[in-house]
Amino acid sequence: KTREFPVRGSFPFDVTQSPIFEIILGSQCYGLLIACMWILVFDTLLLGFIRWINVQLMILQANFRHCNDITTSRASLSVSQQNYNIIQAYQFLKVPEEQEEFRSFAPFTLEEANVPADSFLLRFRACVIHHRRLIDNLNDCNSLFTVVLFGQIFSSCILICVGLFVLVVSLHENRNIFKDIVMLGYGLVHLFYWCIYGDQLMIEVIIPNCNSQFIYECGWENNLSRKSKRLILNGLTQGLTPL
Repeated sequence: KTREFPVRGSFPFDVTQSPIFEIILGSQCYGLLIACMWILVFDTLLLGFIRWINVQLMILQANFRHCNDITTSRASLSVSQQNYNIIQAYQFLKVPEEQEEFRSFAPFTLEEANVPADSFLLRFRACVIHHRRLIDNLNDCNSLFTVVLFGQIFSSCILICVGLFVLVVSLHENRNIFKDIVMLGYGLVHLFYWCIYGDQLMIEVIIPNCNSQFIYECGWENNLSRKSKRLILNGLTQGLTPL
């Protein structure tokens, strides 16, 4: 009825005539739909990566602690009926504390799961390989998502600035400000989402696990030998690499 577009703009021709108005309106709606779908998919994918990287860090930390305790058995890659029942009854907000602990050495391959003669050296080597793999995955994730995430946050800041400007103009001209408030609110919600939630995630989850101090809990000082010295030195040096 108003012959106005969701995204305002200046055109060198009369856009109120059909079918020009319908074509531009459809193009803008399609672009907005694609943008919303992109943000939904990207944010969900990135948060999924962060979640599973955190799980990998927790497993690595527990494995380093279990390197010196050979009495702690290695886990298998198969799921027992008891563990399957626990998975089926999983509730995010009602996880018992005993289920948050790693009580075995977690393998990642069949070779790591089926070890006839276990030892500190074999476990430490598996942890060093896992740590190296995790560093490479984090580097790949950073190189892939850094620019895109910066673009999203930058666009949210631009959207907030433009939204404030348009809101002031609408108030000055006594126009309907509903669309301006929606656009401004969208930019604020998306920016605060990453700033507040991302900051809490870094403080509570990523930073405590990124200093790699858990490497020194493996008991390497009790297992030094001519055979293991080079491997232990490489593992401790690798622990200085920031994640």
